[in-house]
Amino acid sequence: MPYLESFPLHSSGQAIEAVVKERSASTGALEVVDITTATSLKMIFRNPRNERFIVSASLTNAGTDGKMKYTVLAGFLNTLGTWKYKPCFTLGTHIGDPLKGGSTLEWAHFNVVE
Repeated sequence: MPYLESFPLHSSGQAIEAVVKERSASTGALEVVDITTATSLKMIFRNPRNERFIVSASLTNAGTDGKMKYTVLAGFLNTLGTWKYKPCFTLGTHIGDPLKGGSTLEWAHFNVVE
């Protein structure tokens, strides 16, 4: 589970990016998912107190690279410590929402520091 750079407490304007990958049924390797036509792009965050936040996200590029991002708003990063996050989206009939059991996406992490 990779760590991103640390973010200062109460900072804003930074982009937190996720890359959507799923395990190939045939090879077992992780492969980038083309999310060009995905809808309901969101990111799910859990702060160090394990409180859950769901925020709107956007494609980082065209979507073929599987990248989506959330641009941090003022007041969001208000708790020191290790945060975790996952992407959430709808792609055809597939709901990429790990909280609903629709995906095997793993949590990524970053730290909020003084």
